[in-house]
Amino acid sequence: MMRRLGLRKFFALVLLLTLLLAPSIALCATTYDLATDWSKIDNPNGTWAVWKGSELLQHQVGTGSPMTAGMDFFAMGNSWGNFLPAWWQGTDNNIYTHSWDSSNGGTYGESILTWTAPEAGTISLSGCIWYDHAGVSRSNDFSLYLGSTLLATGTISHASHNGEANALTFLDALVAGQALNDLAVDKDDVVSLYVVESRGQNWGSVAGVELTITETAAPVPLPGALLLFGPGLAGLAILKRKMTR
Repeated sequence: MMRRLGLRKFFALVLLLTLLLAPSIALCATTYDLATDWSKIDNPNGTWAVWKGSELLQHQVGTGSPMTAGMDFFAMGNSWGNFLPAWWQGTDNNIYTHSWDSSNGGTYGESILTWTAPEAGTISLSGCIWYDHAGVSRSNDFSLYLGSTLLATGTISHASHNGEANALTFLDALVAGQALNDLAVDKDDVVSLYVVESRGQNWGSVAGVELTITETAAPVPLPGALLLFGPGLAGLAILKRKMTR
């Protein structure tokens, strides 16, 4: 009788711990930082990818013209007339893109950065963008989306938001009625950043980009969480029976 009572208490305790621990296990957050996660040779790289329109950019190594000799970057080509848009990591570890233009980009294709949600949950975004093309007076327009929803948009130029110290945050460029925190996502939903030459510009230009996305996974439904503990409960029950013999 005592053994049965002890076993019941044992199961009750394990069940209580399961109920308490399961939600906390499901609510872990993962942070994805563009600069920290950057790969100089792989595209896509985990959740991140860079594009020319609908085409994934390819790994290139600079030859000294047009890009710095020995520098890893992503583009569709490696020569004047066909190397834009381009993405790369600078010696300061910041991430940069040069927007497309007709003189050095070949067929049209916007400079795009994407992040793809690895699982369902909620995300929070932070970051900024700035003009970083010394010696020329140009501008880029940018748009930040979650799926087809425009979150933030604006313009960076030689005259405004020039240099990292004067960067325009996505929060300050937020579209009215939108938010950057606690946004619901399903698995494979996409955050996209478009960087394009401003209307009326004949040339693209360089922009610096910082972007961090923190995702909190959707809680596992309680029945599913309990199933995860099933094999463990069975093993513990067998061990308990052996100990009470």
